[in-house]
Amino acid sequence: MNLFAQLLQREFWEHRGAFFITPVVIGGLQMLMLVIALVSIGVFTTKINGADVMLSNSLRQFADSSEHMRALILNNGLATVAWPFLMVLGIVLVFYMVGSLYDDRKDRSILFWKSLPISDSDTVLSKLGTTLIVVPLIYLALIAVTQMFAMILASLVAVWIEGVPVWASLWRPTAFAHLWGDLLLGMFFTSLWWSPLYAWLMLCSAFSKRSPWLLAFAVPVGVGFLEGWLNFLGMIDTNGGTIGKWLLQHVANGMTMKGITVGGKGLMDTSQGAIMKMFDHYADPDQFASGDLWLGVAVAVVLITASIYARRYRSEV
Repeated sequence: MNLFAQLLQREFWEHRGAFFITPVVIGGLQMLMLVIALVSIGVFTTKINGADVMLSNSLRQFADSSEHMRALILNNGLATVAWPFLMVLGIVLVFYMVGSLYDDRKDRSILFWKSLPISDSDTVLSKLGTTLIVVPLIYLALIAVTQMFAMILASLVAVWIEGVPVWASLWRPTAFAHLWGDLLLGMFFTSLWWSPLYAWLMLCSAFSKRSPWLLAFAVPVGVGFLEGWLNFLGMIDTNGGTIGKWLLQHVANGMTMKGITVGGKGLMDTSQGAIMKMFDHYADPDQFASGDLWLGVAVAVVLITASIYARRYRSEV
């Protein structure tokens, strides 16, 4: 276990720019934008939808609204903070997996690592653990920190404006446990939905001699073209279900939980509280019952096993 923890630490320090500095920058930019918005509305009279808006008046109206309305506004606002982190997280992990078993073969540092008492399975599983567990948790922690800073900043502004009770207006209606619980569970499900994609990228990274990106895209595109051609010739009948569509659906499920509905409403619900509903979809535990989810996990296990064997026999580019 100590060895595995050291391998995880190694992955973090080798990619700390993408794993830590990038989300810190995202959070910092959001806070800067929030400060600029508050200063602009606080100092100047801003027109929104043709109406003059002053920060003091807006906050007093917010404080005078019902607690249910305040909860909707605050929780949706804090949920919005998470979306840039989640989008960047997906991009970072895809790029990381493509280079995970290729970069050290390219610079020949694999020769050093293979001289150490570290098995190929330990190396592959540490990179997989970094992708599925470590990096999402880092991003989740920085999302929480950014949300707390936003709340503290809002509280300072509320204190500055007389007549706005900070605890009753801002902190009491905010469902931090709900937000962070949805994010944690949602990230877990995203890892499961995307596991075949991650495993495939890792296999390409371990097997490719020149360009893992080319291999990662060329094979699925080639398989999809072959399926379409054979279906056109009448040699097979896909009935609208192909490997390519299955992979795309897995990616879509990991991003938006498309197709899962709660209370008869889908993700396009535009009523108040819609963003929080999207997060509830994102973390819906009913996904445990999805056979497609576990089929993808099974495919990922096969691909990860293949990656370990490829790592063992392909030491150099």
